[in-house]
Amino acid sequence: MAKAPCAAHPQAPAVARCFRCFAPVCRACRVRVLRRTFCPRGCSAIYLLQRAAAEDWRYFRRAAASTGAGSSRRRAAMARCNASDRRSSRVSGG
Repeated sequence: MAKAPCAAHPQAPAVARCFRCFAPVCRACRVRVLRRTFCPRGCSAIYLLQRAAAEDWRYFRRAAASTGAGSSRRRAAMARCNASDRRSSRVSGG
């Protein structure tokens, strides 16, 4: 089976696929971030932003669960967190 050509350079053979959009990329245009390969169109930045948002959400959830506040306050904090997570996933398309 022949290798697919690079999405940006049709004359160059692809050596990998983008971790996010699965576009074929050649050696010249691949972007390596956190042991992953991305295309040069900005998929690496989107991946890092989504990863940071997920880390913030996990931190907030842990902090809300460990507070000494009553259960109604904890549920309200979790509801706000879940609502903002749904909004951000709708905006980012993830």
